[in-house]
Amino acid sequence: MKKTFPLRLKKKVKIESKYEFSEIKDIANFIGKGKRPASFVDDKGSFPFVGSSPTLKKCNAFDYDFEALLIGDGGTANIHYINGKFSASDHTYIITKKNVLLKYIYYFLSQNLSLLEQGFKGQSLKNISKSDVEALNVPVPPQELQAKIIDEMDNLKKQEDKIREEIQKLKNSFVELFQDENYTHKKLNNIVSFKNGLNYSRNSFGEVINIIGVRDFQNNFSPDIKSLEKVQIDRQLSEEYELKPKDILVVRSNGSANLVGRFLYIDDLLNGKISFSGFTIRIRSLNDEVNSKFLCHYLRTDIVRNELIGNSKGSNIKSLNQTLLSSIKIPVPSLREQQKIVAEIEKIESKISTLEKEIADLPKQKEAVLKRYL
Repeated sequence: MKKTFPLRLKKKVKIESKYEFSEIKDIANFIGKGKRPASFVDDKGSFPFVGSSPTLKKCNAFDYDFEALLIGDGGTANIHYINGKFSASDHTYIITKKNVLLKYIYYFLSQNLSLLEQGFKGQSLKNISKSDVEALNVPVPPQELQAKIIDEMDNLKKQEDKIREEIQKLKNSFVELFQDENYTHKKLNNIVSFKNGLNYSRNSFGEVINIIGVRDFQNNFSPDIKSLEKVQIDRQLSEEYELKPKDILVVRSNGSANLVGRFLYIDDLLNGKISFSGFTIRIRSLNDEVNSKFLCHYLRTDIVRNELIGNSKGSNIKSLNQTLLSSIKIPVPSLREQQKIVAEIEKIESKISTLEKEIADLPKQKEAVLKRYL
């Protein structure tokens, strides 16, 4: 007979199992929180640093050396599993083994983050209390089944890691295409013009236009023109703010530092005027010797991103301006060579797209493993 554990969420969720559910406090040990501030992070460090974030970071020293589950107490639901040396922030609960395999609990909760999400409370920055974490319910099958689940999930994780490694190799090959000692280089401001984006407000009362904003960037090479937001601006849109095919946009400022410095290529435009928001800068080629698509692909490489991060004196790009962009050195091979590089990149991107679809299918396979055994 299946046992169900209902969750009171915005959308009702039921987790079913033929095994009894137990609260985590009864099957694992809580040893408190980590001791380090978030600033303890060092991207060049050798040890895992676990904070209240889905992203595992690095640091230069370790405080613990054992097997543990780590759950962040703020932001969004997240859980990590580590077996070895690590440090953790003072916003992270550390949980060790009692009588259920920790890695089994990790795989169960990571596939059912809704269990964690229901405990996060607050108006702006949400937090989850220790008592809410302790009260999380987990089905407890016999240990031999826990071990089988771990084994199958580990295999899927290895498969995912291998695919991600292949994707990274393909992305690294982009860089090699631009590196040839025979290429001449020109500063970006010598081959393009810059234009900061359009500012408007809710009180604007003029022409209604389509606009490309920060939300249209993400990991896209070109925007989805059909899904652009419509806004009302002051007066009529002047020609200097109207986008043209082959323009390039870059995010100059945003609340999320990860989005700053992302580039977007304007491939095709629908009928009607399309502009770009004040949080972006338009880059328009002035030189017939440079293929705009080639230029955008180069600007999106880690070569350029690392250069911009270096200029911002941090691990992320805080903000961009035309002066910073102007100094970027662009390789300028022959137009024929540029076209060959673009064609090669598009082949590589097609391979990456196929691999990313394989990764997107893995959560369903993980879910199937849990359903089969539980």
